Amino acid sequence: MIYEVLQDGRRVGLYPTEAVARLHAAYMPQGLYVLREWIEDGEFLVYNRETCRVLEIDTRD
Repeated sequence: MIYEVLQDGRRVGLYPTEAVARLHAAYMPQGLYVLREWIEDGEFLVYNRETCRVLEIDTRD
């Protein structure tokens, strides 16, 4: 699995684990971040809305 962090629909980064993605989002400027889970299928990344999780991370006060 690969985890993508988005802010305002723009990719902020790709991370190898959910924990690393959450850690980086915590150190980014305050805002609302979306964490999407991607599945590696050979040399491709696949996003399936039915099986992949989407989490929202709110770092605003």
